[in-house]
Amino acid sequence: MKRALAKGVIQFGFGRLPGGSRLYRSLTRKVMGTQSTHIDKLARVWPGYLRVWREQCGFEIEGKRLWIHEGGYTVFPFLVGFLVTGRGPVVTNGEGELLEQYVDKSIEAALAFDVGESEPMRKRQAQLRELSLSPRKALEWVEAVGGTYHANVSSDSLPLELGSMDLAHSGGVLEHYPPAVLETFLSQLVGILRDGGISSHIFDHRDHLYHADKQIPFLNHLRFSEATYRFLFGHPLCYHNRLDSAEIRSRMAQVGLTEIGVRRLILPDSRYVDREKEAIEEGVSGLSPKILHPRFHHSEADLHTAAAHYLFRKEE
Repeated sequence: MKRALAKGVIQFGFGRLPGGSRLYRSLTRKVMGTQSTHIDKLARVWPGYLRVWREQCGFEIEGKRLWIHEGGYTVFPFLVGFLVTGRGPVVTNGEGELLEQYVDKSIEAALAFDVGESEPMRKRQAQLRELSLSPRKALEWVEAVGGTYHANVSSDSLPLELGSMDLAHSGGVLEHYPPAVLETFLSQLVGILRDGGISSHIFDHRDHLYHADKQIPFLNHLRFSEATYRFLFGHPLCYHNRLDSAEIRSRMAQVGLTEIGVRRLILPDSRYVDREKEAIEEGVSGLSPKILHPRFHHSEADLHTAAAHYLFRKEE
C-alpha cells in the first residue's frame, strides 16, 4: 500500500503542475529507462497478437497496412510491424520523440522475435540483421523499413487518410481517454480503416497504481465517487475513464464496428480467456462488490477482468 501511495503522491504533484506530466514522462523514459521494459513486453505479446488476428479474426496480416496508435518511443513497433507484414507500419504518438538510447535494444528484440515457420518473416529478419551492421539513428530505422511516424498527434485529429489502413492496434492506451475523446477517436478510426479492416485494442482495466503495488485491489479505482476520483487522479499521469466492457463495446458498435470477440485477461495466471464464465470461475476478483461505488454497474465478469482485448471488424 505504501508503494501505491508514494507513487500516487509523486504523480499527483507532477500531474497538477503546468508541463509536469511531460517532464515526468521525459524523466521516466530518458533517465529511468522505462521503455526498455516496454520493449520486453511488446516482444513477449506480439506473437500472441498474430495468433489472435489469424485464428480468431480470420485475418492474414501479411502484406497488409498496419497502424499502431501510441506505439511507445522506441523503433521496436516499426521493426516488428515490418517483420509481420512486409511493409513499414504507421505509428502515431501523442507526444515525445523516438529515443536513440533504445535503438540497440529494439534491434536485439526484433532479431530474437519468434517468426515460427514463416519463410517471409525469416527473410525479413535476415534483412534486419544485415541492416543492423550499419549504425542507424531511430528515424533512419523508420525510413529503412518503410515506416511512417507521426509525433505530437491529437487524438481528435488523426493525420491518416480515409480507407488507408487494414488493421488498427493499440495496447493500454484508450482507457486514458475521457469518454467523449474516445468516441471521437473511434469515429475517426472507423473511417481510416478499409472495408474488412480489423480494430484491435487492449484496454487495461486495472487501477494504474496497482502496477506499482500489488497489495491494492487491481480495481481499486472503482471505489471512488466521480468527484473524489477527479480530484485525486484526474490528471494526465493517472486518469482512467473507468468504462466497463459493455460501455466500450457499445461505443465501438455505435461507430459501425462489428464485434468479433472480447478476450479477458484474468489474474493471478495472467492469461486471456474468451468466455465470461471462465473469467468468473478462474480469475480473482479485482474489488469486492461491497465497496464498488454505486455509480458503476460492472458485471461479475468485469470485476474479474484485469484487461481486455477488444476485437472488431469494419464490415465490407
